[in-house]
Amino acid sequence: PKCGEMGASEVFCVNEPTGFSLFCEYIGYVFVFVFGTFNSIRAIETKGGDDDRQWLTFWIIYFMFSIVERLSSVLLSQIPSYYELKLCIIIWL
Repeated sequence: PKCGEMGASEVFCVNEPTGFSLFCEYIGYVFVFVFGTFNSIRAIETKGGDDDRQWLTFWIIYFMFSIVERLSSVLLSQIPSYYELKLCIIIWL
């Protein structure tokens, strides 16, 4: 449950991002799906397999990160500047 909802515990609830954190969350989604998809398609169309492996690795890491994030959303949402840190990690990948 989200913090502030009826019946939500003060300890076990998910803080929704607001302000700059919300902006970073959406920019992260756009960055992954637009930039990642574009570069993955471009890598498939080129000869050689190095860039294919790089983007396959990117998608595997992103998928694993998403699973961990979904399973531990209560803990991660309590970390200050979590969404900003997440955006930095996505850009680094």
